[in-house]
Amino acid sequence: MKALEVAVNIENGDRLSKAQLFYPREQNGVCEDEFWAALGGKPESIAPAKPDEPPKGTEEQLLAYSLFHVSDASGKLESTEVMERPLDKDKHLNSNDTFILELFDRVFVWQGLGASIEEKRMGMKIATDFIEQKGKPKNTKVSRIPEGCEDAHFKSFFNGFYPMSKMDVGKDNGMDTSTHAK
Repeated sequence: MKALEVAVNIENGDRLSKAQLFYPREQNGVCEDEFWAALGGKPESIAPAKPDEPPKGTEEQLLAYSLFHVSDASGKLESTEVMERPLDKDKHLNSNDTFILELFDRVFVWQGLGASIEEKRMGMKIATDFIEQKGKPKNTKVSRIPEGCEDAHFKSFFNGFYPMSKMDVGKDNGMDTSTHAK
């Protein structure tokens, strides 16, 4: 399932839905032979998948997060931590820069549409350097997120990604509150 998730993310994110996915079982083995040939032949046996180990850390470590602003607006590339909380999409994510959201076992690199190539490149380098510098688990994932392609996990750290619905119901709006559901 993980391979399918990666393939779909590549198709939808990195390749803007221009990649073509092949499902060997639906191709009657046609692309399966090609696949194994490219890998040097099919092995005699394939070991079963091993589940990922859950991250090992204290509850405080697992819940902590940091946001870093990567910008070259001053003429030189700078990375500064954003200390203000709660995080807000409109206030803390600038389309002209790159931001790094650091979690315990995951690092997101958000790249604004107007961010310079240097900001994007160095944002990824800084994020991968965090793994060693901050003693993160070896299986820490670094995810590049172009502006407009944010996933639900990334969005959950910011206010303002989801519009707040304003629905006023009740007695003051003419609703009959004397009835009860049975």
